[in-house]
Amino acid sequence: MLTDFCISESAVRNRPRRKKGLLKMAHTGKAALNILGWTIHTALGMRPDNTSTPNDAPSFKIHSLKNRLGDLILIIIDEISLVSHSLFQKVNKRLNQIFEVSDKSGVYFGNIPVLLFGDLAQCEPVAAKQIFWRAPGETFSLWSDLFRPINFNINMRQGDDRVFFDILCRMRLGEYNEQDEIAIKSRSIRKEDNPEHYQERLSELQSVDFSNAIYAYSKIGMVRTLFFNPVKASQKECKIILQPSDDENECGSMFEQLPLCIGARVICRRNIDFDGAMVNGTEATIKDITWDNSSHIVLPISNR
Repeated sequence: MLTDFCISESAVRNRPRRKKGLLKMAHTGKAALNILGWTIHTALGMRPDNTSTPNDAPSFKIHSLKNRLGDLILIIIDEISLVSHSLFQKVNKRLNQIFEVSDKSGVYFGNIPVLLFGDLAQCEPVAAKQIFWRAPGETFSLWSDLFRPINFNINMRQGDDRVFFDILCRMRLGEYNEQDEIAIKSRSIRKEDNPEHYQERLSELQSVDFSNAIYAYSKIGMVRTLFFNPVKASQKECKIILQPSDDENECGSMFEQLPLCIGARVICRRNIDFDGAMVNGTEATIKDITWDNSSHIVLPISNR
């Protein structure tokens, strides 16, 4: 938070104009909310990744974007692992259009400095090449030729717990093994996971040392800590109408048949309600399903 504040203040004060000099973006709405920024598509007026239509914007939209972003001196893109190679190319193209430098060689991202944050070993882009992918025969790469990595080697979340740190590192790289699973389950308070020591774990939770412990369950919202009170208070019910369509570009890359049930955990693929935090990336639980047309229901053979 302090680093974010300093960057924001510096971006504004070094160019004292009426508009803000910092643009913070992320791929999903949830990630954008975490940094108090915009989704990439909203900030730059671009269509979703899954569309096959051209991404060129009409002149009036470019003019509007230029008027809003004209004083930019710094761009930050968070959760960069989710940004695909194709989307990164589109961001470069759109910024060059906005700042009218498309015809200039050796100028990228509108000639605006760009900082990228994220962990490339985390979530990959959905059905797309990763940002560092390089096409065969490609002589220039936005990722490899323009950006220099700075690695953060000090892990703040696990503190001095080196065992837990090493386990999470192996999980991050897909090298999770049987011993790691045993170690994780040894901290479980469920009898089926930790039959020998679950009662000891339950007793520990009553001690002062665990007064602010976070409980991990299979369903969201089941935590008992003051830290999570704002999250629990912000949970809202939202009715979402699913409109069947034969056009794959209108279905958010979803399957033609969705395996849904009451109690299932889902994630929003569209920005529905910014004020209510129902945005792309928000997790939710299905409370009820209402069918307008029973012919759309597909049941297992044993239930027909």
